[in-house]
Amino acid sequence: TNQSSLPAQGGTITIPIQTGSASVAALTQADPLNTLSETNAAFDVATANIIEIGGTQDLSNYLVDRGTLGVSVDVVIANHLSDLLAKDEDERVIAAVVAGAGVSVTNTTSTPALYTDFKKIADAVQQIHAGNLQAPTGIVVHPRRFAFWASNLDTTNRPLMLPMAVAQNPLASTSGDGTPVAQGFTGYAIHGLPVYVDANITTLDGAGTNQDLVLIADWKQQYTWLGPVMIDLDRSIMFKQSGMTVRARRYFSTMVTHRDDAFAKITGTAFVTPSFA
Repeated sequence: TNQSSLPAQGGTITIPIQTGSASVAALTQADPLNTLSETNAAFDVATANIIEIGGTQDLSNYLVDRGTLGVSVDVVIANHLSDLLAKDEDERVIAAVVAGAGVSVTNTTSTPALYTDFKKIADAVQQIHAGNLQAPTGIVVHPRRFAFWASNLDTTNRPLMLPMAVAQNPLASTSGDGTPVAQGFTGYAIHGLPVYVDANITTLDGAGTNQDLVLIADWKQQYTWLGPVMIDLDRSIMFKQSGMTVRARRYFSTMVTHRDDAFAKITGTAFVTPSFA
């Protein structure tokens, strides 16, 4: 994800997108002074709306003032509301990718199987390569889909998916405390692409409302803009009830429509609820 801070003002974010190509041509030794090829590239703009996401929680003054927790209750609630903001924003990014994906692949296998998923992932990858002219950078799936993939065994009960090789000094490739830098990274790869899990991916897709899906993208092209999380406490609103309100809010925007050929989704009946029997 390409994440940036929101601009100080305005209700939308606009970025230029190229819709038509320039041109080049060769000059030969016989005609080196001929006019160079000239085609003016065409441009348009892509626009994303800035929205405000927020939530509140009412608390009694007694609970806050006389609570015996090591951390004040209002701080606990504020942290919880902040976590909910992050969850909501993640869901909005996923929804934007699903709606804006320029590459759509369907896997209609009646029985979920790892090998059919591999084929469809390869198809989506090559389409992103051809359209985006840059390689995708990762695969994102629901935890149940990754668990199903990881549980597949060959005829001698060996796992078909193996973890990626790690550096001899793993701290050199992690955040410094031994955990992966990217949240949700599984340690596995498919077709050379790292696999990430995100529990906010739907499991209610399809006619039977029982399907998840696979997202593949050049995630550098997924833009997200975030403002700071703003926490407010107000005792005046519930003055007669001897209470207070905690509020958390943040301004947010996301965009994928500027380069839809960098995003792919794989859907279909192959992604119904898997069996681990």
